[in-house]
Amino acid sequence: LGTFARRADLNLAAMPTSVPVESYASFLNTRAARRKPSPIRALQAVLATAPAGLISLGGGMPNPALFPFSGISVTLRDGTVLSLSEESVRAALQYSPTPGIPELVSRLERVQRGEHSPPGAAGDRMAVMVGTGSQDLLAKAFDTFLDEETPVVIEAPTYSGTLAALEPIGCPLITIPSSTDGTGIDVGAVEELAAAFESGERAGPRPRLIYVIPTAGNPTGATMPLENRRRLYAAARRLGSLIIEDDPYRFLDFGEVVDPADADADAAAAAARSSTPVARTPSLLSMDEDGRVLRFDSFSKLLSAGLRIGTVTGPKELVDALGLHAQASCLHTSGVSQALVLELFRHWGVGDKTPPAEDGSARCMGDMEAHIAEVASFYRSQRDACIEAINKHLRDPGLAELYAVPSGGMFAWIKVPGLADTTALVKERAAAAGVLFVPGSAFVPGGGSAHSAFVRASFSVASHEQLDEAFRRFASAIRDSGSD
Repeated sequence: LGTFARRADLNLAAMPTSVPVESYASFLNTRAARRKPSPIRALQAVLATAPAGLISLGGGMPNPALFPFSGISVTLRDGTVLSLSEESVRAALQYSPTPGIPELVSRLERVQRGEHSPPGAAGDRMAVMVGTGSQDLLAKAFDTFLDEETPVVIEAPTYSGTLAALEPIGCPLITIPSSTDGTGIDVGAVEELAAAFESGERAGPRPRLIYVIPTAGNPTGATMPLENRRRLYAAARRLGSLIIEDDPYRFLDFGEVVDPADADADAAAAAARSSTPVARTPSLLSMDEDGRVLRFDSFSKLLSAGLRIGTVTGPKELVDALGLHAQASCLHTSGVSQALVLELFRHWGVGDKTPPAEDGSARCMGDMEAHIAEVASFYRSQRDACIEAINKHLRDPGLAELYAVPSGGMFAWIKVPGLADTTALVKERAAAAGVLFVPGSAFVPGGGSAHSAFVRASFSVASHEQLDEAFRRFASAIRDSGSD
């Protein structure tokens, strides 16, 4: 376990240009290399595109006439009723191809090309697979690429679900601290790591993966600027690493960060934000000339967490490797969930056109773009109320500090000075005062031995009044802990 921090004298002169990945065999661990395609699963792709009249005596598919369900319909918030056709219901209730229902996958491919436009050869070999939430796909990726001897670069702090997947593998974790300027992972430290390997200062295996949450990081709320993303990609080239781009909050991007205390952030500007799509920061996938980025997206924050629909996008060889893992575990993601998302996409026109669209736009979001703007506007309002309460009850009295004003997502990362660890404060004092946070140690590698002076606050569900009261109670808990 090693930690790298930025060094002021870092020389960034030698930045390689395109370094295409010619073979992915060296990125697979022993288990993944042994996996073979399932002959029975391969038949699902044949069935999905077979002409009418094909008589299948192949896979052991249950007879749909005996299923107790005969129809599926859902009602949208605007009152629109979406009813699946008889054909769609049959497909939803039956086994389906591992990558996903073919029409849904095709629409998602158009969306990803429109949203990210991966360049050159990497774009030509791009593939998309649907998974049971991005968390499941991430766990499959780690289980496919890593073993006890293959290092991975992660930010500290980072998403606790990622740590839960990585730590049992026993792989060396090279932790990179969050930047001091509130922009996420310290890219300078990653560049220093690359320089250390190049100079021979650091020996041993190079990191196989660099894991990063580029937008509204969990738990910090920080978003990487475009230049930092370019530098991280260049560092990955120097290290010969794949990038795991975990981006579940991309569509909860608030755009330019505005201090809620700024008098210019008036109601008219807020109204305009609610209906105007945000110019989202280009992704790491969008600059992937080499074929070294695997991108993970989630619909949990945008459509429904319970649907458990996520996607992985990247080089076909790597996506196929995750598909082999799925063939041996879950077979495929819930057909009912996929069918509901597909029907919603049809209704909204998501992925209807191949980019660029007739109006010149590269995006293929259809009417979902308006929904994205509404969701982002709501969470920005929640963020503003959260920051106002933090300033009022914690920052101004000098009880706590905010790492950065969250530029998206649903989390605020708060430091309590004078405490080595906030676990006892959260579980005892704060809980007794009637408020709950997650102690920062949950996001730091080290399991039960980890310590952190931070807490994570989620502003997604509580009302503005509840947010104000929650931080008032937390301030009281901090004062009480200081009187011991």
